[in-house]
Amino acid sequence: MLQIGVFMPEGFPALCEAALRALAIPADRPCDDACNDRIETWVYDRQTRGLIEQIRALREAGATPLLVDIAGNGGGTEWADAAARILTPIRLKSEELDFMRGEHWARRFAEGSALLRRYAENATGSERAMLLGLADEAEAKRAEALKPCDPTPLWKAEHPACRWLGKGFYGSGLLASADPAALRGNPWATKLFPAIQYPYEEGVWRGPLVVLVDRNVGSAATEFTAVLQDNHAAIVIGEPTGGGCGHTYGGTPTMLANSKAKFNVPDCARLRADGSNEVMGIRPDVLVSFGTRDGPGQRAARVFASLPEAVRRAATLQVSAR
Repeated sequence: MLQIGVFMPEGFPALCEAALRALAIPADRPCDDACNDRIETWVYDRQTRGLIEQIRALREAGATPLLVDIAGNGGGTEWADAAARILTPIRLKSEELDFMRGEHWARRFAEGSALLRRYAENATGSERAMLLGLADEAEAKRAEALKPCDPTPLWKAEHPACRWLGKGFYGSGLLASADPAALRGNPWATKLFPAIQYPYEEGVWRGPLVVLVDRNVGSAATEFTAVLQDNHAAIVIGEPTGGGCGHTYGGTPTMLANSKAKFNVPDCARLRADGSNEVMGIRPDVLVSFGTRDGPGQRAARVFASLPEAVRRAATLQVSAR
């Protein structure tokens, strides 16, 4: 069994302290954005390598099925995507990331298209063609983001005449999946596939995989679970999770005309393999009913009572994937 409490450096204070020592950064002085980036890069590197080492140690110790406990994990960053890819030999395909129409996303697509074209100037062959093709896609999505969609029917519980959300790229970036070995070393790699910034390896764990969740799982932890479940790479056990994707690039706040208050609601929509919105939460393959007053011992007993069924189904998944 392996527990991941959160998918971000703040969950690993010992690593953050080690980063300060390794990088000779004084703990009693201000740390600007560049300083913070150095710390995060160092910690993410150790987080990734540490996860790989732990999985290899479990495998060498004779573990056959692996239970990854993310109960209570509220989310984190793109590192969740890299962690998921470490846990399965299946090349995961990420969820589609749709967008709210408007200037917010139009600007993002315009910036992305321009950046891809600049990278294409120094690329050749198939890489140049790929970058230009993605730039064209980004430009088309920018035009789509600027097309208004009248929301009036929504207030009458009716469907708008247009598609309310625009069709974006993916939760994993501009690519739904990628071969890390083929991308690494390219200056544009992290712009296409952000997970490549971490030194992850695909398929470090190759056996049956079970993921434990509860109602407190959300954000990046929900994405982590959804991607593994949708790609038939893991069996999910526990209770239905909370949903939520959060805010895209700072969100899309609205200034209220009279009070001048800033109104900000989540604007992120990740669509799963079956077309459903991840905001609905994850329904486990093997349900476990946790009582509201259950302590850790009672919760563990409920999980272990259902675990044999989850492991059996995970083993069947693995056979089907071969």
